Amino acid sequence: MNFLEYSKIINETAVYPKSYGPAYTVLGLVEESWELQESIPKMDKNHSLKETGDVLWYLTATMFEYDLDLEHYNSLINLFNDGSYFTSYSDIENLSDSLVASINKVTS
Repeated sequence: MNFLEYSKIINETAVYPKSYGPAYTVLGLVEESWELQESIPKMDKNHSLKETGDVLWYLTATMFEYDLDLEHYNSLINLFNDGSYFTSYSDIENLSDSLVASINKVTS
């Protein structure tokens, strides 16, 4: 399953009050990110894996709420997977610029 297939399942099965969608998904993402951060020093791989899945779920739901470009992120994921993305410092800057633009879109 790739990211786009996963995101389609999330969009079709997500159950939460749509009127609170942006707040619900962003707050969930913050909470799950915190739980992931707390699980790492405990060296509990199963718990960390569960929290990583929760973060991915809320990240995907947040992307839908803010109409972020899923195709663009899928392309980035594919580049990471084949190991060819970071070939220069400018590649890192481009990724950083993309993430900052997305964050600005979410927070505006």
